[in-house]
Amino acid sequence: GEKRPSRVRADVTVNLSVRNEIKAEWENLRKHDVCFLITVRPTSSIGTKFDHRAPFVPQVGLTFVRGCEIEGMLDQNGRVIEEGPEPKPALPGEKRTFRVWLDCNQYRLDMDNANQGKEVGHYLL
Repeated sequence: GEKRPSRVRADVTVNLSVRNEIKAEWENLRKHDVCFLITVRPTSSIGTKFDHRAPFVPQVGLTFVRGCEIEGMLDQNGRVIEEGPEPKPALPGEKRTFRVWLDCNQYRLDMDNANQGKEVGHYLL
């Protein structure tokens, strides 16, 4: 039998208290867009200057990268806002939640590693 799940769905919430043009980019994500979920654990203290001559990843503390596919942005009731000719509804506040599909094979590997006590990033189950 299959050892991996047939589908892995997640809800990802982001805080968009950023400039309007950045917020608009997030809000314009569409069904089937591909995004990356990253885990960053900074190794340097706040205020440390970035050294452009040194390797990037160790400086920022990037530890995990996972891909996902957007299913859609959720409304206030937790339902996917369907895409169509009408404009998306204006949502209050700064938080937006996106329903995404994760890679089933990678999820299975991550869960196997988690069961062995290894670090796998952030899956809140």
